[in-house]
Amino acid sequence: MNDYDVLYNIYKPTDVIKKGKVIIFKTMQGDYVIKKTDIDYYYLYQYLFSRDFNYVPNLSKDNRSHYVVMDYEKDIEVDHNEKMKDLCNIVSLLHNKTCYFKEITLDKYDELYHKLLNNILLIEEQYQKYFDSFLEKEIYSPAEYLFLRNYSLFYYSILASKDYLDRWKKRVGNKTRERVCLIHNHLELDHFIKNDKDYLISWERYRVDTPVIDLYHLYQNTYLKVDFLDSFLLYLDKFSWNKEELLLFLCMIHIPFELDFNTQERELCTKIRHLIIYLNKAMEVGSKTAKEV
Repeated sequence: MNDYDVLYNIYKPTDVIKKGKVIIFKTMQGDYVIKKTDIDYYYLYQYLFSRDFNYVPNLSKDNRSHYVVMDYEKDIEVDHNEKMKDLCNIVSLLHNKTCYFKEITLDKYDELYHKLLNNILLIEEQYQKYFDSFLEKEIYSPAEYLFLRNYSLFYYSILASKDYLDRWKKRVGNKTRERVCLIHNHLELDHFIKNDKDYLISWERYRVDTPVIDLYHLYQNTYLKVDFLDSFLLYLDKFSWNKEELLLFLCMIHIPFELDFNTQERELCTKIRHLIIYLNKAMEVGSKTAKEV
């Protein structure tokens, strides 16, 4: 008998609902989420509770080696911007309660610098080739026209990302300590539940690292849905970043997407429009936080 069958026999659900990557058992005693996972949720919860962070659903004692069982919490429908603010508030608590300074080698900063720089240079080369190639044409496709019309935005964003990266590298200098915390590493609105209490779910990618990564992923996953700036400033008000962290974040969000003009035209036009929104919002974040860096 496999782990799922064991859990089925324990809970004897009256109904089973598949929702995304989880299964919901509806029982006479209540509703439970059954999720296949490779992480040790007991260990994670023990650490979170020790840091006085309890914004997670209750765990069952019936977990199996590759399945976690927790109470099902219904998500209340709220405005995305309001939900985003509440999410950033919870994330600021997570980072505040788990942060500490970690000894690192200088190689880590060098590796990150060169990784980001190579990524920027790759995008810069790709965009320049597209620009030069399209200028030679007499008639443009809709995607080519959209790209050319907004090339100044792309060009500025690439220059800005280089500038932020160079300033970050100068700031970290010869430092051998970095502020880290337990990061969720997969933040998005669907991984935050609002009920009588707030809950963060889907911790499969959690790790200890710079808090910048959490906000970078959150920006990528929400820029089309919410006003990111207001929520980000709320987060910074509750968990202030040093200049190195803010410069690194600004560098990362100013790097344009990689584009493939062999993609279907409608899909490519949509991606370029999204890119324009992405970079304009990044510039807005940069302008509002300029005095901090």
